[in-house]
Amino acid sequence: MATSQSPAKSQEHPDEAEQLPATRLSPKSKAAADAKIIAALRHDLEASRGRLTIVRRKELATKLLEHSHGDDTFFTRLSKRMQHAGVNVPSVTVEYRNLRVDTEALVGAASVATVASVPLGIIKRLLCLHRGRESRPLRILNDVQGKLVPGRLTLLLGPPACGKSTFMRSLTSRMIPAQGKVSGDIRYNGYKLDEFNILRSSAYVDQIDNHNPNLTVRETLDFAHACQVGLHGAAFNLPAELAAHHITSSRQSQPTAGGGNGQNGDSTNGGGAGVKPGNGNANGNANGNDHSHLGSSSNACGLKALRHSHNERPLLEQAVPDDEFEALLRQAWGTQVKVDIVMALLGLTHCAETVVGDQIVRGISGGERKRLTAAEMLVGPSSVVMMDEMSTGLDSATLFTVVRWLSQAAKALQMTIMASLLQPPPEVFGLFDDVILLTEGRVLYHGPVKDVVDHFRTLGLDCPDRKDVPSFLLEITTPTGQREFAGSELRARFNLPPLTQEDGGPVAASRTGSSALPPPGGGGAADATAGWLAAANASTVSGGGGGDASSRGNSRFLKLRPKSMLVSVEEMEQAFWTQNPHGVKMASELRDQPLQPLGPDPPPPLVPKGNRFALMPVEAVATATRRQLTLVMRDKVLLKGRLMQVIVLGLLTGSLFYNQGVSLIASRTMFGACFMSTLFMSFGGFPQLPVTMELKKVWFKHRAAGFYPAYAQGMAMALSQLPLSILESVIFSLIMYFLVNFYRQPGYFFTFMVIMASCSMSVSSLFRYMACICPNMVVANAAVGFVFVVLILTSGFAIVHKSIPPWTIWAYWISPQAYALRALVVNEMVSPKWQNVPAPPGMPAGLSLGDAALMSFDFYRERKWIWIGVGFLIGSFIVLTYTSIISLAFQQPEVPAAQLPDPEEIQKARRRAEERHSKLVQEEAATAAAEAAVIEVRPPSGGAQPLKTLSQEGAGKKQSREDGASVGLEPSGMVSSPSLAALQDFNEISSSLPFTPITLVFQDLKYWVPNPTYSRAAAKAAAKAAAEANQAGIDAHARAATGKTDIEMASGQQPAAASGGGGGGIAAGGDGGVPLAARERLQLLSGITGYNEPGVLLALMGGSGAGKTTLMDVIAGRKTIGEIGGTITVNGHQADPRAWSRVMGYVEQFDIHSPGQTVQEALQFSARLRLPRSLSDLQVKSYVEEVLEIVDLLPLLGALVGSPGASGLSVEARKRLTIAVELVANPSCIFLDEPTSGLDARAAAIVMRAVRNVACNGRTVMVTIHQPSIEIFESFDNLLLIQRGGLTTYFGPLGSQSADLISYFRAVPGTPALPSGFNPATWMLEVTGGSMATVLDRVDVDWPAHYAASELAAKNNARAGELVDRGFKTARALEVGTRYAMPFRSQVKVLLRKFNLAYWRSPGYNFMRLGMTLVTSFIYAAVYWGEGVVPNPASIANVQNVMGIMFASSNFLGMINLMSVMPVVGYERVVFYRERAASMYNPFAYGAAIALVEMPYLLAQALTFVPIIYFMIGFDPLPEQFFYYIIVFFETIALYTIFGQTLVYVTPAQTIAQVVGAGFNFLFNVFNGFIITYPDMPSGWRWMNRIVPPTWILYGLGISQLGNDEGELIYGGKSTPVNEFMKERFGYRYDMRWWVVLILLAYVLVLRVGSILALKYWNFLRR
Repeated sequence: MATSQSPAKSQEHPDEAEQLPATRLSPKSKAAADAKIIAALRHDLEASRGRLTIVRRKELATKLLEHSHGDDTFFTRLSKRMQHAGVNVPSVTVEYRNLRVDTEALVGAASVATVASVPLGIIKRLLCLHRGRESRPLRILNDVQGKLVPGRLTLLLGPPACGKSTFMRSLTSRMIPAQGKVSGDIRYNGYKLDEFNILRSSAYVDQIDNHNPNLTVRETLDFAHACQVGLHGAAFNLPAELAAHHITSSRQSQPTAGGGNGQNGDSTNGGGAGVKPGNGNANGNANGNDHSHLGSSSNACGLKALRHSHNERPLLEQAVPDDEFEALLRQAWGTQVKVDIVMALLGLTHCAETVVGDQIVRGISGGERKRLTAAEMLVGPSSVVMMDEMSTGLDSATLFTVVRWLSQAAKALQMTIMASLLQPPPEVFGLFDDVILLTEGRVLYHGPVKDVVDHFRTLGLDCPDRKDVPSFLLEITTPTGQREFAGSELRARFNLPPLTQEDGGPVAASRTGSSALPPPGGGGAADATAGWLAAANASTVSGGGGGDASSRGNSRFLKLRPKSMLVSVEEMEQAFWTQNPHGVKMASELRDQPLQPLGPDPPPPLVPKGNRFALMPVEAVATATRRQLTLVMRDKVLLKGRLMQVIVLGLLTGSLFYNQGVSLIASRTMFGACFMSTLFMSFGGFPQLPVTMELKKVWFKHRAAGFYPAYAQGMAMALSQLPLSILESVIFSLIMYFLVNFYRQPGYFFTFMVIMASCSMSVSSLFRYMACICPNMVVANAAVGFVFVVLILTSGFAIVHKSIPPWTIWAYWISPQAYALRALVVNEMVSPKWQNVPAPPGMPAGLSLGDAALMSFDFYRERKWIWIGVGFLIGSFIVLTYTSIISLAFQQPEVPAAQLPDPEEIQKARRRAEERHSKLVQEEAATAAAEAAVIEVRPPSGGAQPLKTLSQEGAGKKQSREDGASVGLEPSGMVSSPSLAALQDFNEISSSLPFTPITLVFQDLKYWVPNPTYSRAAAKAAAKAAAEANQAGIDAHARAATGKTDIEMASGQQPAAASGGGGGGIAAGGDGGVPLAARERLQLLSGITGYNEPGVLLALMGGSGAGKTTLMDVIAGRKTIGEIGGTITVNGHQADPRAWSRVMGYVEQFDIHSPGQTVQEALQFSARLRLPRSLSDLQVKSYVEEVLEIVDLLPLLGALVGSPGASGLSVEARKRLTIAVELVANPSCIFLDEPTSGLDARAAAIVMRAVRNVACNGRTVMVTIHQPSIEIFESFDNLLLIQRGGLTTYFGPLGSQSADLISYFRAVPGTPALPSGFNPATWMLEVTGGSMATVLDRVDVDWPAHYAASELAAKNNARAGELVDRGFKTARALEVGTRYAMPFRSQVKVLLRKFNLAYWRSPGYNFMRLGMTLVTSFIYAAVYWGEGVVPNPASIANVQNVMGIMFASSNFLGMINLMSVMPVVGYERVVFYRERAASMYNPFAYGAAIALVEMPYLLAQALTFVPIIYFMIGFDPLPEQFFYYIIVFFETIALYTIFGQTLVYVTPAQTIAQVVGAGFNFLFNVFNGFIITYPDMPSGWRWMNRIVPPTWILYGLGISQLGNDEGELIYGGKSTPVNEFMKERFGYRYDMRWWVVLILLAYVLVLRVGSILALKYWNFLRR
């Protein structure tokens, strides 16, 4: 029996079926009876299991995964057990026919949206004007067909932009309309995708890692497991099936186990699930007739007997498990133990309790995050799994282990798994059963891995002996690759000359030919794939060549790569489907033997369409809310900041309105206090924006996987904020209510508190709703600012109720602010405190003071408005939460638009490059007679050490690493790499630019960081334990020894064991047993010594977490925290940070670029600011084009960089840009941290050849690398291998074909031999244990200690000292003159050009604020129509309305700018940190440029807003007043914009900046003199009024309109001139108006300088 349904919570053992004769049972009845038996067993298993704690889960996972050897793993045991019992796991066969994906692609510059192109595009679309150059149809997948069968692991290979991700998304129905239109036929077990729940039946692992940073790894996976499996276990219960087998076996005379009794016996091993790993069950599952999803098994006869048995014992007692493994399986199956098993298999157990982290929150590493992304889907029950580029950030050994267990899982559990890898090493490639080669949306091969080389050999393309097969497959899809690997027949057909090794051809030597290598089969623990590897790599060696070899190296300019294919993609596709046996068979099966559905309802493992989610509605809401509460409580910074803000601002506001009396004048102040209370609660909702926007990224992923419904996410976000809203309301109410002296009676106080809590809930839900419907942060900030303006504007305080025009009164009746404010003022004014006092003279008779105050501001007087307000606020909370849920359910994420390079643009760029090159050649020829042919780089000491350029050297002088020669100080040639295909026909880099050779030496490097888990209590306990252990040892010796000497020896030996906890400087693994929490510091580097010389390419390798990036950061001076020990010398002198940063390039692991630049502009920006000022712009541009060609970015030179995962460049193109940005700086020393991560094999080869040439030109190069192919690994000269804790395992030369490295490790007894065809990099990590798990047996040797005691270490130490001494004597310290390469004026010019283009290409940001300004101006004009004309006589309401529009327009429109600019400068700040570390420019130049670039847009805002409102509202029409208003308003929005930039620069995260910005804006509103006027403020707070900038904004705008108005104003029965009223009540003097302009200008300048100083001296990048 292979299927079982979800169990009932309580179900009795079935007995009614037992009474029926077998002959009278229909198949349906039999199935129902069998299901009841399995359900009963399942129920008993769950009842006997009990609750599993985390400790118990770990124990079960550990025991289940225990194995003695490689063939005795969890999956092999599981497979054998199922095979013995005859259990078939439900499986899925995926068929796809004529699969096509079409989209519309933007061509060239059309993909770069600008402020001008967006409106023009809208107009063109409206007028139906379309140009072919702007967009073209693009076919991503072109009639793809094929079949994925269960039990086989498939590798998807293809060059960038070939459609791999689209292919996987299409097969799993993850495509959204913006990504393309999918057509064709896709079927799972014969069912169409719309006939079952495809989202739950399949899993797609995205290449973008989106996780909640504040959840731990375990919490993330537990949540994923609960959402995919549910709370009641998996649908298929293997222990129940095995138990049924035991029961039936005990009741039958003959065993039922065996493989040949399946109803559809297509599997080679009968059951299909019981296929032994390595047997390859393709024959059974690939014939088109496999219906293993039927779930038939040989248990059928046994279940029949069981149905008719009358055994009184419980079923579970009759099924005694065979062994401990099955007993453990019964406890673990269907529970969260699967999470622990997956974590163990993926190497995540050690970080299970670590938060995931992000750019701000420190968490797990990038490789661990990538594995977590895969684990999140693998903990689910899906039988179909598509994994998109899962290898990024993983070392080769870790990747091997992960892929190996995926292969075992696929065979044991009959899973259908397809994974795309960028750079699969040969041993990993051999683990796959099938491979799909996809190019230009076409399948060139889909069949067994072992036959792929032979297939392409039939097409005339031969794989060389020492060539990784995956690299070969990728390179033959390019014209250059086909020319390299073309066989003799193909070369003869196209008249291609033979390719020799001297011309850069492939190395013909076999790995087994090296004297340093053991013969094949010479012993050692070789993997089962070693034999295949030898066969695959032993294909015939190409004897071809490519191109005109004689011309290479003689021209300094880059030659263009060939464009035509020898064998076209269409021909290769046709050859596979018509000539290859696998292609012919698959096409025949798809055409003639399609799988047919077994019935209307799809059987397991397909999920019925009606079962949308694994969790019940209440379970889903509860699970999502628990997670959301955890996230809220984990955000300590936001929580503490918000609570501190509530307390501080509550005290400030309460003290400002302290102890108000009872009078008509005091009533306005009380209304102001109520208004500020609602305003404060509203500002508390701003943090919901960034929080919700971040949650949406994870939500989109979970929604695509069918985790839980939108209502669960929406309700979880709303419910998790309720406790915080209530807490804030209680704290603020307690402070504010009693300080202001509201009516002190419990009922009124608690009513006040309820109103505040309701207001907080309502406004927070409004902000969440805006975040849900807005596509990005820029739009959300602007939209929220606009909505907020409308809410405050129509609250009834900025303009009184009856002054609002009838066409905008609707906004007043839907504004939560209006209901909250009305409820608060009515609650106070209807109290006895105000009702028992009569109204002042001049008011209608019989009115109380409270009623008179309410009437003066047009508030209602009935008490019912309190509860109407509360009801509306709660109702709006519910409605907005519901609309947020609708938005979450239907909104699609932003995806980058498809792009195509414009051939015309590329051709023009090439022509311009050739013209520039010709001009430079002419200039050089003119001066050639007067200059030497050798470029001399003179050291500061004056001694000449000429460094020759490669173009001046003959081929005969080239050094050959094939001879094992080490590279010296003066390299004389470029080293040939086996990979000519990706890197043919280009010359060396920067051969014409001068540089200073660098000899880098680092000695005894150590590095400590503060321990985040350090506890003083733990440290004291550890110290006490160490002291007790020390004393116990002394006492033991004292008792055992006779004589003082022995005691002294004992006392002298013991303290060493306890010394580990003292300084905290303990390396990992050497802590002496001291608990982690007891160590104040963690030592990440432990005395590393090494060196690198000019022309030497040094590889830095180690397992995940070994400290590779840490070491590189320390040497490069990029660390911002921690303590560094040891010495770093450059040319024999201590490294001066200022000079060191100028001559060094650092390619960081993360690709950080300004999104608004094109590729060419990014390179020109870096080159111009970092190359010497002596170089002309023409030389700089020519050099940039050279680098563009080298890194293969020329087709993308006009492409926008964009934001990662949202727009712009792909992952691999972004990585190449990161490298190119450093290469154009012409560095003397360059560090590259994981330069090949995210690149496919071909792109990695391109990058590493460029890096190789950089080193060969005499640069000093150090590279960290995770997954090097054989050819890339052996292109390095030296290797520094380190282990976790920063311990050196090996430092020395690689030698020819890694001979020196292999000899060193093989010299240690017990080290296994390198299997034939095996990657030496992987082998090295295996034998040293430098990875998560090993393919080969790890040698039980302390490798760091072995190295430290070796002759090699002594030789290296001596060489390091020699290099330091020689450099100190022959060279002076580095001198670079000024700190920056370019003068300040040029820096500002280049930066201004960059930001000008970036802003011009940010239509979302600029149109949003300009659009919001335009709409807001009309709203103000509609609300305040004609209110600027003050009647004579006037009332206080008239003055209130005029001041209200100035208060609202300046303050809240300024807030739109403040919030909108934060995400823009927030991302640019990260870019600034990288550029500052490279000493590219002065921070003052950066600050000046980013301020100046805003001015045109701010002026456009002012000229849009002021003319509209000024005349429609009816302000003073005099020109002086009009232009004065424009000037002050322009200064206002400039002030707020720069203030927003400053807040980002002085806070660690944008979320914090928004909280702080909302707090400051609240303070501005409190003290600016509108809510409570300057004369009414307590004397102790009047200074605050004078220092907040909005005071002078309101001062200038108000005095310009009312300061010279001599009309009468009647207030409280008294008459006074308006200008005198302004002087008395507001403290405004008309003669101060121009001083106000200067004061505001001073504020702008102070904030600008302050923000620049913050950028210069504050660094929130924690490294």
